[in-house]
Amino acid sequence: MPVKKLEVHNGKVTVEQLKQLSCEFDLESVHSIDLSRKELNDLSGLEFCTGLQRLNLSNNKLCRLQWIQDLTLLVHLDLSINDLSNLEPLRNLECLKFLNVSGNAISTFDAILSLKHLSDLSQLYFKEGIELSNPLCQKSGYPDYVLEILPQLHFLDGEKVRGEGAKFFYMVNNLLKEDLLHTSERSKPSRIEVPLIGQGSNGSQLTNHLGDITARTEADDAVEEALVKFSRLVEQCNELCESAHDKVEWATTKIKSN
Repeated sequence: MPVKKLEVHNGKVTVEQLKQLSCEFDLESVHSIDLSRKELNDLSGLEFCTGLQRLNLSNNKLCRLQWIQDLTLLVHLDLSINDLSNLEPLRNLECLKFLNVSGNAISTFDAILSLKHLSDLSQLYFKEGIELSNPLCQKSGYPDYVLEILPQLHFLDGEKVRGEGAKFFYMVNNLLKEDLLHTSERSKPSRIEVPLIGQGSNGSQLTNHLGDITARTEADDAVEEALVKFSRLVEQCNELCESAHDKVEWATTKIKSN
């Protein structure tokens, strides 16, 4: 079992610490590793983990990625909540299927071009919920330009954009967004009047009014949270379907070979 805690100094993890965390003497044998929330800004040593398939580097202080550019077996990569503005080192990760770069500093569409030839990339996050995003997501043409450059995507920011069920997902998602909009409109007071002291006002009136506004805001947040959870649920269902499909294909091939 990997150790629960790993003490990192000067923003760098050592080769010995990687062996300790993975419980592997040979780093080439490590298939999955979690280095999230370590305040890392230097990944030197990670390049020896050439067998890695899953890597979590979320919640760090990374602004460069050259240490992982040769980890070509990576399938699942989480880089969310860092200081990244360039995705060029990911260009050679041809096995990559899942990539999360939400909560970074990616500001140009040019950054997407580095992912163009990753033909297996089916799930990509530039933003997640209402808090984690990139400056890129505020630009005109997002997300259409992303989908044009990366036609291999099935999910973008948790929303199903291609493949079976995409139209259904799009329809339900729009309904939820419309409901969120209507809820928000209903909760907006046409005018907020704060009684002035000396004009028949009292503290309880003001407190009640502010309490109503707070309750409406919390309702809006609850609807948005439900929308994010629904997106993730559909994504998980899609992964299960793809996994089942792969197993059926494998079994069919096995039967035919016998």
